Amino acid sequence: MNTKVELASSSSYGLSSSDVIDLEKDKHYYIEVLQSGSGSSTIKVKALHLDTKFNDRMTGNADQEKQRISVTSSVEREIQSVEVQMTSTGAEVYEQQQVTIEEDAGVLSDAKFQLGFYGVFTEPFNVITEGEVMAYALSSLPFLDSKESVTITTSQLMEGPPGIVIDITMVSERGDFPDIDVKVINGTNGETLSTTVTELVKGVPSGKYYVLYLASKPSPLLPVEADAGQNKEMM
Repeated sequence: MNTKVELASSSSYGLSSSDVIDLEKDKHYYIEVLQSGSGSSTIKVKALHLDTKFNDRMTGNADQEKQRISVTSSVEREIQSVEVQMTSTGAEVYEQQQVTIEEDAGVLSDAKFQLGFYGVFTEPFNVITEGEVMAYALSSLPFLDSKESVTITTSQLMEGPPGIVIDITMVSERGDFPDIDVKVINGTNGETLSTTVTELVKGVPSGKYYVLYLASKPSPLLPVEADAGQNKEMM
């Protein structure tokens, strides 16, 4: 049975190529070249393997593709305008919150907790840490400035599992604060703590200061009457 198929032909000198042909693995193919006419001539035949997995380290006839990518950019600084109007709200009211922490194991353990605002936390405490230590740690958090501080009183739970009640007063003219965050660090044997946060008194600002937020992080207290240069120095 004749299974010959003409792949390419040319009636003049030059290059002639066939269409792409799918070949089957382990199947032998016979290529026949016919030349007619008078005089001497030279015929060169080659087969190209498309989509080859060879690289230039495996064969000298394979060229790896090379591309050059150039990237340029320009930086444009964002400019925002903020208008602040002074309003009088009377005397400021300090925010007060209460945190209750209980030992889930029913006995004292080495489980600890941290207190924080705006994603910034104190060092770890346990349920018998003194209030002055916690107040100093909270007052040292970077979102508070020199005009602000924290006072804390504590009392131990008299009934039920060991625990502590922490009464926190934010001595600040910025007014309302978000609920304090409590992060629990489990004990060495997996002991955990239960925590409850309650707002006792909602803070009211004095109206003398304002706060700017960027990426949910607050600035220090900025006086309403301060000019741009003073605010830049404080921030």
